Amino acid sequence: MATVGVGQTTVVGALTVTGVTGGVWGAFGTMAPYLSVCAMVCPVPEDQRPLNEYLALKESWFYGWAGLPAIAYYRNLLLWGSSLALLAAPVAAASFAPRRHSLAFALVDLLAAALGIVLVWGRLWLGWNYVRQRLAAPVVPYEETGWYDGQAWEKPLVDRTREALLVTSEVVPRLQRIQRTWLGAIALVGVCGILLALS
Repeated sequence: MATVGVGQTTVVGALTVTGVTGGVWGAFGTMAPYLSVCAMVCPVPEDQRPLNEYLALKESWFYGWAGLPAIAYYRNLLLWGSSLALLAAPVAAASFAPRRHSLAFALVDLLAAALGIVLVWGRLWLGWNYVRQRLAAPVVPYEETGWYDGQAWEKPLVDRTREALLVTSEVVPRLQRIQRTWLGAIALVGVCGILLALS
C-alpha cells in the first residue's frame, strides 16, 4: 500500500480514509499510513478522539512545554520559578524583615516559589496523564452531545497498537520529565521547611 501524508487519502475497497504519517508511525514500515478505522466507522467526535487530544495537548502553549528541548524546558522552569519568587517576595517580607531576618525571608520566598512549581507542574502532569490513559485504553468513552448520553467505542487493533507505541515513545517521556521536576520541587519544599523550622 502506498505511503500517504497528512491530509492525503487512500482508497480501501469502497472506503476512502485519511492517512497520517510521520514520527512514531515510521516504526511500522516506510512511514506506514495511519489508516485509522476511526476515520471510517468511529462514532467518537473529532475533539474527543485520543489521537486528536494528544495533538491538541502537544501543540498547546502550556502543555507543550513538556516536549520542549532541554534548554528551552529548563529556561521555562527558571522563568516560572523566578516569577513566583518575585510574586511571593512581598508576603515573605511581611513575615520576615529582609534586613533583620534575611535567611528566613529567603527560605520563605523560595518555599513559596517551590510550592507554585509543584502546583503548576502538577497540572501539567494531570493533563498528560489523562491523554496517556485515553491513548492506552482499548475502549474510548465519549459524549455525543452532553454528559447525560455517555457512550463507549472499542478501538480496532490497528489503532490500539499504534496508540500504544505513541504512549511509549512520546507521552511517557514527557510524563517522566514532569515527574522529575515535580519531585524536585517537592524536595525543595521539604528542605526549605526544615531549614525554616531550624532557623
